[in-house]
Amino acid sequence: MTPDDAHDFRAIFKSLCLAVGAEPDDAKERLFFAQMKDIPLEIVRPAAGVLAKTHHRMPTVAHWRDACDIAQSARKALPPAEVIEQRMVCDQCEDTGWIAPAHGLACPGDGRCGIEACARQKSPHTFTAACSCRSTNPIYQYHHPIKRQYGSQEPGIGRGKQ
Repeated sequence: MTPDDAHDFRAIFKSLCLAVGAEPDDAKERLFFAQMKDIPLEIVRPAAGVLAKTHHRMPTVAHWRDACDIAQSARKALPPAEVIEQRMVCDQCEDTGWIAPAHGLACPGDGRCGIEACARQKSPHTFTAACSCRSTNPIYQYHHPIKRQYGSQEPGIGRGKQ
């Protein structure tokens, strides 16, 4: 947000306060604005709408930033039509992000699968593994869209009881 967005942010902040039953506070408003100035207003606004529907008290800055991550991922456009029309991008995982045992993932029981108990049990088995296409496969990325950009980088940080 830019300093020019302060007026619009004030309206968003007051609406959120009313929705969750909190008293609008100028000092808190300035604090939230300062702590979220790196997030575009077009992300802050829908995140506030989600918070207004899901919180029973005023959310913290961390909660609002987490909601901005979700709003950012929701803004992503659909993959290009040619990607949607394709049956599969990756033959290994069939765009699921996981390589199945049918693709040769068998362990003779010597621990090469990376499963800790395998080396102790020494019994042959099949296993799955994360596919290397995850970072480049547009279909996989479309179905797993949340990339933490604004909120905490660690799961659970900033998430109090709601």
